[in-house]
Formats: sequence, C-alpha cells, structure tokens
Amino acid sequence: MYSVIYFDTYDDVTAGASSGIGEGVALKLASLGCRLVLTGRTQEKLDEVVGKCLAAGCAPGDVIHSTNPDLSNSCFLYIIVHKQFAI
Repeated sequence: MYSVIYFDTYDDVTAGASSGIGEGVALKLASLGCRLVLTGRTQEKLDEVVGKCLAAGCAPGDVIHSTNPDLSNSCFLYIIVHKQFAI
C-alpha cells in the first residue's frame, strides 16, 4: 500500500485511499472541507471510504473516486480533476 498526496489549498489527489494511511489522509482532508480525488485498487473498500468522507463533512460533489487509474499519466489527473471541479 502506498499513498501519494498532491495537496494544494483545497484540492487533493490521494492514491491508496481505500485503506491505511491513504484512508486516514482522505478522512482528515474531508473533515477540513477539501475536494478529493481518491484512488485505490478495491472498489468496495473505496466506496466505504467515500461514505466515510461524506460523513466527515465532504460535500457529495466534492469527492470522486476511481479504481486502478494510471497515476503515471499526468493527463489522467489533469482531466479528472479539472473536469470534476471545473478549475
């Protein structure tokens, strides 16, 4: 399990968010009102973390998630973040 975090004021991309450190980071940032892009390998676990983030205070439109994304592809991150959050 690994967690890579790109934090910029209100936006965050957390890889490995379905458990462990990645989950903990996602929940903390959700409680701070950050907009989140969460990735992980297991859809069921990731869905549980999304539910916890919503319960922690993240707005439904401010958390998106994906399993097995290509994080080495910077275009993927650009498109998903900018398309979802209209930045």
